[in-house]
Amino acid sequence: MNAVGWYPISRQDIETILDHSGAGGAGTLLAVWLALLSVANSEKTTTLVIHIGRVARLSRVSYRSAAAALRRLASAGLIVIHPRKLDGTSANDASLYELHATVS
Repeated sequence: MNAVGWYPISRQDIETILDHSGAGGAGTLLAVWLALLSVANSEKTTTLVIHIGRVARLSRVSYRSAAAALRRLASAGLIVIHPRKLDGTSANDASLYELHATVS
């Protein structure tokens, strides 16, 4: 395993997640947020194109939990989701996510 390095997580972002987590959802939201930050750190960008399934695997939650967490992170203002379609079809492609962490 190659270590890419560390990445900062602001207390303000954690508070935002806790405020938007609802009953029992803080762990999932934090896991998904950390997975996104880890990928962003590896790719050295704050704009990611990633499948929900990959986010789910990295955060070790179900696909549905990851999708719900991504929507909640978007409603909290930590990410912006740009859905994408496969060319020439109505099928979904990996979405583009803009991360708005207070520390970058």
